Amino acid sequence: MTVKIVTDSTADLPAQLAKELDIIVVPVYVRFGNTLYRDGVDISPEEFYQRQSSSSVFPFTTAPSAGEFARTYEQLSSSTNEIVSIHVTRKHSNTYDAALLGMKLAERLCRKQSL
Repeated sequence: MTVKIVTDSTADLPAQLAKELDIIVVPVYVRFGNTLYRDGVDISPEEFYQRQSSSSVFPFTTAPSAGEFARTYEQLSSSTNEIVSIHVTRKHSNTYDAALLGMKLAERLCRKQSL
């Protein structure tokens, strides 16, 4: 089987490159005031920078949930038994911890399904 690669949108991979290399990108969330966007899905980098320069509201990011990572890993488990997940360091984001917890959740789900 092939190895599947997962990362988050902080990697800033161009969408075409991620597609060509079959890299799964889990989007982090970007919040401008009360509006929440999935990075690279609901807001493009160009829109982000335009909004950042024209808005008085400072953007914040939020890590994807462990459940989002678990769903990603579970879906990939049907086509591979090897997943490499590369993320921003836990010193800078909760994304790493969410991915780690997502892995543990996916392992439990996969074990239950195989019983």
